[in-house]
Amino acid sequence: RLPIVIKSHNQHDKYNRFNFLVQKIEEVDKFCVKYKNFLYYDVYIQKFIECDGFERKIYIIGDKVYGIIRENPIYIYLREKPEYIDVGLIKRERFEVTEDIIQLSKILSHGLNLKIFGFDLIQPINQNKLFLVDLNDFPSFKGIPNIENDMKNYIKNYILAL
Repeated sequence: RLPIVIKSHNQHDKYNRFNFLVQKIEEVDKFCVKYKNFLYYDVYIQKFIECDGFERKIYIIGDKVYGIIRENPIYIYLREKPEYIDVGLIKRERFEVTEDIIQLSKILSHGLNLKIFGFDLIQPINQNKLFLVDLNDFPSFKGIPNIENDMKNYIKNYILAL
């Protein structure tokens, strides 16, 4: 069922990263033409969930949980129709992480045996809950001031505890 989002698996490489919204079946052809050089890469196909237009990016280092909110690139595309969106230029702001998000981060950390990771949450329209739409085993931590200190301290403490 449409609409769907086709996403590149490797979101770290800004030259090979894409999120493509398919609203009509004909747009699959457009996707294949536009990204023909990347069709051999791993992709995810997800149902498009209409949301408030923002992504809540959650970053975890050990027991520390950080939250960044930014406009969802798909909504920028829907509004402005640019050829290319540099996600690095989208304004990011810190937000207070709720206890529910902290609990979710603990469940994911335990279940996936990850201590450094990130995930994205969206809030569907007319719903008071968040949906998990992406998980990254080593995110960028973009927008978190002085993150290198927390990363350094966590890694040192981890090594010393071995």
